[in-house]
Amino acid sequence: MKKFFLTLSSIFIISFLPAQVRGYGQKYKKPKISNSTNNSNKKDNINDPFAAEDWADAKKFADKVAGASGKYVFLQKKESSTPGVIVLRYIPTSISNKDFYINKPCAECMDIEFKKNNSSKYNYAFSHVWGNFADLFPVWKSIFSPNAQMSDYSVSDQNVLVQWRTSYGQNQVTFGRLGTAWFIKI
Repeated sequence: MKKFFLTLSSIFIISFLPAQVRGYGQKYKKPKISNSTNNSNKKDNINDPFAAEDWADAKKFADKVAGASGKYVFLQKKESSTPGVIVLRYIPTSISNKDFYINKPCAECMDIEFKKNNSSKYNYAFSHVWGNFADLFPVWKSIFSPNAQMSDYSVSDQNVLVQWRTSYGQNQVTFGRLGTAWFIKI
């Protein structure tokens, strides 16, 4: 019990220390990517991918995200266990038994989350996507940071959290890793 209390109190104290003291970002080479990268003048068939008027617009953006790696196909739209969140699930094209992955946990799947927003003309707003580096880096490069180089995003296993940010239109977009999972979020 004493060991548990000491561990718990150490975690509590460490959580208030600055990131450099905690050890985040100590073991990787930080890329030289400007936070002021502005891709708002980029011509696209999706005017604002973060705010969609209907489910079809949200799916267009999700299709673009899932399609960047060329490995995923759409499976289903489902309500999340979190109120006000919908999830668009994509599965690898190599999976033959697609029905098996409907409404079940899936480590191989790419789940793209949108929050429902009933207070404006836009009903859905992109929230985040989790996946592995090989699948999310092409998304990051093709949509958010065209000048990104894969070699700039190398991290060691000792890093618990690493993040890179860029601007996309009026939004700050984050690409990073938490534990072993990679994510893109606004």
